[in-house]
Amino acid sequence: MEVKPDWSFARKPFWLFSHVFVGAAVVSFLIFASWQWDRHQTKQEQNAEIIGRSTGAPITVSAALGEFDATDRADLEQLEFVPVTATGVYLDGDFVDIANRSQAGAAGGWRMGLFQPSDGSRAIIVNRGFIPLNDSITPESAPVGEVTLEGWLRLTQERGAFGPTDTGEGRVAPRVDIAKIGERTDEELAPMWFQLSPNFEENLRPIPDPVDLPEPDPGPHLGYVGQWIIFAVLTIGFYVVVLNRRAKNVRPPERSDSEFRPVG
Repeated sequence: MEVKPDWSFARKPFWLFSHVFVGAAVVSFLIFASWQWDRHQTKQEQNAEIIGRSTGAPITVSAALGEFDATDRADLEQLEFVPVTATGVYLDGDFVDIANRSQAGAAGGWRMGLFQPSDGSRAIIVNRGFIPLNDSITPESAPVGEVTLEGWLRLTQERGAFGPTDTGEGRVAPRVDIAKIGERTDEELAPMWFQLSPNFEENLRPIPDPVDLPEPDPGPHLGYVGQWIIFAVLTIGFYVVVLNRRAKNVRPPERSDSEFRPVG
């Protein structure tokens, strides 16, 4: 005869604690999934804002930077990817190179120039474009005389926990850190740098090759949402299997010999 599952064990203290523990784990997984979903939504909104900002009508660098506190990074973040123009002259077209960059699968660096706007505003670092390593083509020099640049404003890049240190000396820098690059000149620099638009100065191609804006990154958050939901479902499923097996393996209490003793 088939023995019916005995679920009485599930009311014992050990198993009550187990129910609470597994329930808390599942709730935690779902909270993490909700948190990652919120981050995904925020990232999508930021990407939409960046796309809308980068496709607006260009304004002059001095007009853009004049509206914000140059010392407040939160204010400057609102200007990242804003289209701008600047008319002036290059003080140094080969001011510094930013190492360890890639473009179209090639390794190389960015050639940064030092540009002085004609309106008398602060000099600004200009990313003239990408130069591949070990290329036989000599990079073109920056234009001589007054020229109008078109592109976008970009934030200064900060050193991470394990990034290389910029000594503030030499022709090569690890990142576009305006403060450290500024130690290489007596000019007062604008708090953001200028990234040339790829459709500007076609005669400068192929080297330096102007760098396009980075593609909006959706981030890993949506994948994490699925990951935490899967963890929650697997935890529930595994625990149900464990409980079901435990219930089927519980033996009914054995009857004593007296129960089988004949009467009379």
